Amino acid sequence: MRILHNISLNFGPPDKKLFSEAGVNVELGLSTFRISEDDARWPKICSLVQRYRAVDVSWTRFTASELDSAKYIALVPTWHHGYPQPEKDFAYRSITYDSSELCESCGTGLRQIAPFRFLRPRIWGKKAVLQLNWVFDEYFVKPDVWGSVFKPLGIGCMPVLLHKSGAVIDSVVQLENKLTVDLHLNGFDFEQCPACGRSKYLPVTRGYHPKPSETDLSIFRSTQYFGSGASANKAVIVSAALYRRIRDTNLKGVDFLACAS
Repeated sequence: MRILHNISLNFGPPDKKLFSEAGVNVELGLSTFRISEDDARWPKICSLVQRYRAVDVSWTRFTASELDSAKYIALVPTWHHGYPQPEKDFAYRSITYDSSELCESCGTGLRQIAPFRFLRPRIWGKKAVLQLNWVFDEYFVKPDVWGSVFKPLGIGCMPVLLHKSGAVIDSVVQLENKLTVDLHLNGFDFEQCPACGRSKYLPVTRGYHPKPSETDLSIFRSTQYFGSGASANKAVIVSAALYRRIRDTNLKGVDFLACAS
C-alpha cells in the first residue's frame, strides 16, 4: 500500500522558494500538488506542511494483490455529482428521510423513507457509479449496471425521482443497502456528541479499513458513524465477490480500501 497526500497552500514567494528547495515546484497563489510518503522528498515536505499548516488530504492506495486477498472491501467514491433535492436549507432531509432521530449538532440519526430526488436526469459519460454531494453512504448506478453487476448477487435497487415532476428517472437507480454490520473499531479515534451522546469516528484515511464482523452480505453499511462536525455517514462495504465483479467490469466512479483481516 502507499499513503498519498494532496497538499494545498496559498503560496507566497518565500513559501514557493522553500518548497522548491525541498524538491517540489509550485505556482504562486493557491496551488495543489500530490506526493506519497515513500517519496524521498516527503520528510522535508512534511515538515513544511506542518510549519505552514497547509491543507493535507491523505488516503491509502492498495495494491491489486492486497485487494484481491481481502475478504471485505470498503467503497470510496471518486465521483460526486449534483445535490439531493430540494437542496435549499437541506430541505431534502424532510422529504427523503425520517428525521425524528436526527441530531442537528453531529448529523447522525437520519433514516431513509422515500426515494432521492435529482434536479435533472443524470448524464453518465464514461462513469457508472456516483454519489451525491452531502450523502456519503449511498451509491447510484446505471440501471443496466445494476442488472448485470449487482442484481445477480441479490442486491436490490430503488427508483430515483425527478424533483419538479416526481417522475421516475429511467437513467439511474439507487443501490439498496439497508442492513448494517458492526466494525471492529477498538483504538480508533472518535468524538462523542455533547448534544445527543452518540459516538462518531474520525474518517479512516491511513492503512487498512476497520474489519467488519463476519457476514455473508454482499453489500452493507457500518453500524457506526464516521465524519466530523455536522457531517455523518456510515461506511459502505462489499464482499470480495462483489468487489471482483466491480473490478472485472471496470466500473468508473468508485475506488477501494481493503479491510483488515
